[in-house]
Amino acid sequence: MKTFHKKLQTTNYKLQAGFTLIEIVVSVGIFAIVMSVAATSLLSIIDANKKAHALQIVMDNLNFALASVSRQLRVGTAYHCGAGGSLTSPQDCPDNNVGDTFLAFRSAGGNLMAYRFNANRLERSVDSGPYVGITAPEIIIQRLRFFVTGTAPTPGDRRQPRALIIVEGFVGGGTRAESRFNIQTTVAQRELDY
Repeated sequence: MKTFHKKLQTTNYKLQAGFTLIEIVVSVGIFAIVMSVAATSLLSIIDANKKAHALQIVMDNLNFALASVSRQLRVGTAYHCGAGGSLTSPQDCPDNNVGDTFLAFRSAGGNLMAYRFNANRLERSVDSGPYVGITAPEIIIQRLRFFVTGTAPTPGDRRQPRALIIVEGFVGGGTRAESRFNIQTTVAQRELDY
């Protein structure tokens, strides 16, 4: 009888150690909910990373375009602001409070470089050739102004010609990842004009 009683206690103990079907269903349900929330969060993070990477590439394009203009301006001569008059003769902006959307100058290599704001893009022309957009189509420039001063060689003024470039716009229009920018840079002519 003792042996039978021990077997009965062991069997009861084993029955009490397991999980019921309801416990398993509840735990699997909770696990599924947690995993779906985690998967959704992970997919959102991946999507945000892709958008941020694309935005960074586009902004790098804008920075490269402005750096290229600045580098050429720095070593250029005969800054000419505004589309009027002879593009090869130096000219300040007609109204320096407003600026202009057109800038031309002589590059270090002797080429006539012209930049203009057209159709929400920055465009460049070399030696009166066709204008080519130098900013990515994803960059929407709302305002681009050139301000040029000091081009008139006045004896003894000791002022270098300089150009201020102001660019405002946004990237990623119509999406949650829209990013606005406002960039200003000033460039002074390297060659002394006095």
